[in-house]
Amino acid sequence: EKKQRDRDSGYERTVRTYQCENCQYCGKRNQCQPTRTGKKPKQNKMIQYNPYYQSLLDKDYKFIQSKKGIQLRINRSIQIEGAFGTVKGNYEYRRVRHKGKESVEKELLFMAFGFDLRKYRSRRDTDRLQQHYLEKEETHTVAC
Repeated sequence: EKKQRDRDSGYERTVRTYQCENCQYCGKRNQCQPTRTGKKPKQNKMIQYNPYYQSLLDKDYKFIQSKKGIQLRINRSIQIEGAFGTVKGNYEYRRVRHKGKESVEKELLFMAFGFDLRKYRSRRDTDRLQQHYLEKEETHTVAC
């Protein structure tokens, strides 16, 4: 077990390292440690494990499997595909017309602003501004 510190942020994490003592004569070495070149690896098999990171992954997995997580995933799958389909099909926007990172970012932002403005105007015109995809949580009021 050792502590590692990130150079830029200074974040310190504890990592557990498990390593095989000797992989030289193992018959499964090629399957266990595949390489692109086909040569045998120079080191023994090593696995690193961060308990804190694993706890965060478990927490995320529980949320994703909860009722609210399922609703959010369903909602996202509907919204994202619809947005790209609308931009490509209805607006005939199929390729970026500028070069360079900054110019491309600006062009995509303008496309997103235009999409959001059209969506807002459509909702305003049909009186659907306060409708949400997800149901709001119930709040209980107490009479004083």
